[in-house]
Amino acid sequence: MVSTTTPSSADQWRELLADKPLPVPARTVLMLRKRLQNPAVSLQQLCPLIESDPVLSLHCVSLANQLNRNPETHVTSIELAVATLGLQRITELASKLPAIKLNNASVPHKQYYHALGNSFHAATQAQLLCRYRDNSIVNATRTAALFYGLGHWALWRYAPHQASEIKIRIYEQQQDSAEAEQAVLGCTVQQLSEQLVDHWQLSPLAVEALKHENSPDAKQLELIHQRAAQLGELDEDEKRTIKQLLNAQHYPVKLANWLCLTAPMGWNYPKTVRICQLISDLLQKPIDDTTTLLHQQCVHASRAHPMPDLLSPAAMMLLLPSEQVLSYRLDSAAAITKVETTLLKQKAIQPKDDDQSSALAAAFEPEPDHQEITDFVDKELFQQILHRLVKAVDKIKDHSQAIELVQRALIDALGAERALTFHIDGEMRLKTLSFRGCSHDDRITKLTMNLKHPGLLQRLAQKPTAVWVSEHNNRQIRAEMSDRFRAVCHPDSFMLVSLFLNHRPSLIVYADLRDRGARLSQFQFEKFKQLMAACNRCLNQINQRNQD
Repeated sequence: MVSTTTPSSADQWRELLADKPLPVPARTVLMLRKRLQNPAVSLQQLCPLIESDPVLSLHCVSLANQLNRNPETHVTSIELAVATLGLQRITELASKLPAIKLNNASVPHKQYYHALGNSFHAATQAQLLCRYRDNSIVNATRTAALFYGLGHWALWRYAPHQASEIKIRIYEQQQDSAEAEQAVLGCTVQQLSEQLVDHWQLSPLAVEALKHENSPDAKQLELIHQRAAQLGELDEDEKRTIKQLLNAQHYPVKLANWLCLTAPMGWNYPKTVRICQLISDLLQKPIDDTTTLLHQQCVHASRAHPMPDLLSPAAMMLLLPSEQVLSYRLDSAAAITKVETTLLKQKAIQPKDDDQSSALAAAFEPEPDHQEITDFVDKELFQQILHRLVKAVDKIKDHSQAIELVQRALIDALGAERALTFHIDGEMRLKTLSFRGCSHDDRITKLTMNLKHPGLLQRLAQKPTAVWVSEHNNRQIRAEMSDRFRAVCHPDSFMLVSLFLNHRPSLIVYADLRDRGARLSQFQFEKFKQLMAACNRCLNQINQRNQD
């Protein structure tokens, strides 16, 4: 009889996952097979493609080490693995590779791809941090950093509910990541990764880097900082301690992955600031110069590992302080979410006045106000409307009925006081389509705009985006508004979302509280995004039904 008991230790998780093949993105598999059809193809031509895909790299390195008969040596880089396998074995491997095609409606799919991108980014950063110039050591460092996050790949592929629960504990309950992982898995993801990397014979250096006992303690890190900042003299024992850590090949592997796993929480997140300082100490460069180098590596990683239909983790880090995170909840409502971002409870870095890179891909969340609405006005009504939009689309006659349901949910169930829907026509002109909670005398009901002109609403028309304006980001976002929209919107707080039908901008939905100074809450914004995701799906299904 097969046991259905959930694993509760690293050993048990390894036993469950060790024989589960990790799939390679279908796009990579097709490209590899196409290149192998060319009789003149060389190993040197295949190597860049294999190096660009973490899972394909994993399959090649693992197979090369299985074929290696010398227990004293290991295949420690992708380049060496390709040379070891040769064209015939790579061709055989390509014919058997498990493949996965991204389903954009699947949270586990997107998180799996995201975890791969995160690992590729860590490998790119590790190359920068490696103190050795010997190519074999640099390549081994890159490979070790690439496989450090293997546990995240495996969990999102084969245990997505546990992976989602960990994210919920971290982002919504503000638990420490190691504490959340221990509570859900019975071990840390780092320990799980160590087990899998060792079992699949991927990288001795990665195994060494993943061992918790090899992490430097606070005293060692303080000594490194003292040395970098030239804060007093160090005795011989202290100098020896520093030298041993800085020369340890696993240290850059750890730092690179710490950065890539933590920085998505925000560049101003305390742990991210601390890691950037550690990297600055390692490189012995000023913190500003270090940050510039890290950003440059983000650019290199996003270019070298393109992710069609998804924004790569490295590229997302360049967009901070927008603090975007990929959807991670697996409940029925979150599973249909098309708005990709959820926001973290960290204040955003304040951009300089002349900084044009402060993209409004998402709004920044404020600290909760005790006066804000933190529950439904009518939970049953909200759930009924959400159910109709998701499960009973065939009973919704047309777009206007769906929009009417949404406006009713915003006001009667969520507690907003004004809700308006604007239509975007083929000439990119915006005008009011319908409203609720407003009178015809309200100036916002008469808003018309040309969205070809730069501004906040033009940004919403470029891609599906949800925005929450609050006291903490009001100044930045209002600077992006046109004078016409600024004159009619709520002066302190409102929510916006753009909806796309047949891949083109069609609607912008607006909601606020009527009184000056009244602010919408985090709870209202999260439910607003959930509702609008369901509405967007519903409208597209109605379109499809009408076309059929």
